[in-house]
Amino acid sequence: MRVLSDADRLIGRLAGEGGRLPNPRVLMRPFVRREAGLSSKIEGTEATLGELLAAEAGATVAHSPEDPFRARDF
Repeated sequence: MRVLSDADRLIGRLAGEGGRLPNPRVLMRPFVRREAGLSSKIEGTEATLGELLAAEAGATVAHSPEDPFRARDF
C-alpha cells in the first residue's frame, strides 16, 4: 500500500506542476506522437517518429507518403 500511496502523491504533485505550465500540450505532443508511431505498427503501417514529424513539416519520407499520416491518426 505504501508504494501505491507514494505513486498517488507523486501523480498529484506532477499534476500540480503541469498546471503551472503556460502550455502543457507542448510537453505532451512528443509522447502522443511516439505512442501513435508504436501503435501504428500493430496495423502494419511503417512510420518512425522521425518520419511522422518530417511528414508533418512537409518533408519527403522514405516509406509510403500516407504511412506517417496514418500513424498520426492512431
